[in-house]
Amino acid sequence: MSSSARQSHIDCELTQEALAKILACLDPDPARAGEKYEALREALVKFLDWRGAPFPEELVDETFNRVTRKLEEGETIRDATTYCHGVARLVFLQSLERPGNMRNGF
Repeated sequence: MSSSARQSHIDCELTQEALAKILACLDPDPARAGEKYEALREALVKFLDWRGAPFPEELVDETFNRVTRKLEEGETIRDATTYCHGVARLVFLQSLERPGNMRNGF
């Protein structure tokens, strides 16, 4: 990861407030929301790993960062799980376009 990409990743880390917004989208009960968040995170990592992403955890972090930005902009998300899967798919496709991606040479 380049230093500028690393810096933008650091700048967009989930804050407590941002995490609370995502959790609230998953379930109104905090305990169930936490369980759903962990299950969703694991599912997204598996989804990206299955697609051949070299660093699926980083792409999942970026997925949650983007979802958080949408929530902070006032976006209403009706089905957070489906929405996050769609964002993860787009994040993965964009990662394939980055210079230096090993898959670009094939």
